[in-house]
Amino acid sequence: MITHGERGFRWTAPNGYTLSVQYGKTNYCERRGQIGQTEPKDATLIESPDFEMAIFYPNYGEFVPLQPYEDVLGWVPMWALPRIMQQMTYFDCGTMTEGCGVLAGFRDTINKIRKEDENRCKQQS
Repeated sequence: MITHGERGFRWTAPNGYTLSVQYGKTNYCERRGQIGQTEPKDATLIESPDFEMAIFYPNYGEFVPLQPYEDVLGWVPMWALPRIMQQMTYFDCGTMTEGCGVLAGFRDTINKIRKEDENRCKQQS
């Protein structure tokens, strides 16, 4: 299931975990701080090369801890979205807590994505 809003969307995987992808002017993304600028009337025209993400447990509405002491991650590159969504389908229902191997693997993936993005930026400069 997918739900669209003004600043992003939520996608719920078949296992019940929900990914929140936000890229509004108050989110942790390239558009952050563009407060004085007006949004297009048609929300489908909003663009950002990166986004802020959070993942919620099925039925709980509470955050999955994406990094130690971090429930929300910012400046995630948009190209990584399919990889994140695919990995979420392997989450065990309700068991993504500290010490969980799947959560540790997902955190490793996030760190690899950030490193890959950093390398891409260096290559483009």
